[in-house]
Amino acid sequence: MTPKQKQFKSGTQKHWHLTQCPFHDDHNPSLAYNETEFICLACGRKGSVDDLRKVTNLPEWEERK
Repeated sequence: MTPKQKQFKSGTQKHWHLTQCPFHDDHNPSLAYNETEFICLACGRKGSVDDLRKVTNLPEWEERK
């Protein structure tokens, strides 16, 4: 994945990253993920980051710091 990434915090203070969704033709970042979960704000797909890693080259969380 070579996404356009943005970072933001939710009300729970988790660090969320915003990137392009690999599950649909996404031209603008719509997939939000943190160290444990992801959700696409456009198509509604959600799951664990481990599930997301299976379809992308998203590295382990420690490597992204």
